Amino acid sequence: MSVHPHGDDTTPIEPSTTPPVDTTVLATVAADLLREVRAREPLVQVVTNAVVTNVTANVLLALGASPAMCDVPGEAGPFAQVADGLLVNLGTPHAEQRAGALEAASAARDAGTPWVLDPVAVGTLRGLTSTPATALELMDSYAASWRQTLWRVRFPAAIPQMVPAFRLAASASVVGVVAVMAGLLAHEVRCGRDQSTERG
Repeated sequence: MSVHPHGDDTTPIEPSTTPPVDTTVLATVAADLLREVRAREPLVQVVTNAVVTNVTANVLLALGASPAMCDVPGEAGPFAQVADGLLVNLGTPHAEQRAGALEAASAARDAGTPWVLDPVAVGTLRGLTSTPATALELMDSYAASWRQTLWRVRFPAAIPQMVPAFRLAASASVVGVVAVMAGLLAHEVRCGRDQSTERG
């Protein structure tokens, strides 16, 4: 019998009832899913930021999908209706890209296209907007430009929050791609069941 870790309480600690994860089963399932994705060669629309565009496209290509970086308003919506999946990454979008992302997400929802939202900019924006007011006032007193204030004060002050955000963004881009692929496969399985039910 184990006792409380502080030693002052003799109440027994209940053992965990969660079964251990069988990594062999996970590996087998992942391999099966990867084979299915490569057999289908799905078309995945990606609305992402410039930082991870290449990484996201390369991960999709490695998985056997066809990435399409279509984020222009007027094209993003119609493309989302014919794509097999959609990934929307919110890191540092410009105005046109934001409009394209909203259009694509709305069209994907209406068409039943599986899609994933990857909100990577949250930590970065918090860092850039949490600069001490005294530092900003000092830059104003020097008649510093917006760009000088950004690079000499806001950016250095934001680094403690930006570095973890970028680390999460790098892994989240891969997770986002995998989530799109998983949603796509679940959608295909569901559609296959519906078709077999209609035939039966």
